[in-house]
Amino acid sequence: MDMTGPKQVDEEGFAKFKAMYARNIRPELAGYIGVEVECFLTDAISGELAMASPWALEEFKKLQWTLPNGAKCSPMKFVGKEFFAGQLEYKTAPCSSIGALAANLAWVKCNVEETLSTLGLKALYVEYYDGPLNPVIYPEPRYLEFAATKATPARIDAMCRVAGVHSHHGVRDLDDMLAVANGVAPHTERICRLGDHTGGKRVEAFLTVISPQPRQTPQYPSWEAYFQAAVEHGFVDEPQNNWMFIRPSAAHGTVEIRTYGTTESLEEMLGMANEGIMLHAAHTRHTRRRRAH
Repeated sequence: MDMTGPKQVDEEGFAKFKAMYARNIRPELAGYIGVEVECFLTDAISGELAMASPWALEEFKKLQWTLPNGAKCSPMKFVGKEFFAGQLEYKTAPCSSIGALAANLAWVKCNVEETLSTLGLKALYVEYYDGPLNPVIYPEPRYLEFAATKATPARIDAMCRVAGVHSHHGVRDLDDMLAVANGVAPHTERICRLGDHTGGKRVEAFLTVISPQPRQTPQYPSWEAYFQAAVEHGFVDEPQNNWMFIRPSAAHGTVEIRTYGTTESLEEMLGMANEGIMLHAAHTRHTRRRRAH
């Protein structure tokens, strides 16, 4: 019998942990959705993988894109780095509807692919790269430290081989964030299958990335429980080191669904995002009915 009693919570650490998640929540964007798309980079002529994201993103920084309303903006609002130097991600703005998301995603995708073309690069949309691969890590301190201290060679290899479409769902507050994540978590296995076109190969590789974190995204009865899990699994100080399929996102103040494989098809991207919208909406309706009773 365990005679130690309940675990004592580090109150100072817990307060800091919750603050990291709270600071980027924007209640006015509750119910909004955004999408991140990961792609591999290849040489436009040879078709070979290109470890190009460090210098390509420097080139993106020099540019100005023209928004649909005619205003100018930096591409860096819409593109970013990945763990593997042979990948980058692009992302939409928060959108209030699937129609707005479709328009924004098409615009971002077009601009990214046109810019890559001017750099002699091409986006490759495969959710699992099955060929020879040199696991070059993007020179970001967080990535390099993770690779040096927390990742096995097998885990690093898996992280470099998978690419996904991730959806972000806006929430009202911390309680809503945890509740939405808990509401989506039981659907993890089903929506992994929905977003996989590799016969499970990508999902198995992603599970190598997640390990030793749980295969099935858990439901957490409280923020205290989530804090204890973060301590146990090593993401208490760096929330993005939570690699699970469903996670509260401290960086964006959202709930992030990370189950879908990448695709070149806008229709598929939007279908994946819409699945997340429906799960979010179903959870919201259930919560309202429960409160009404």
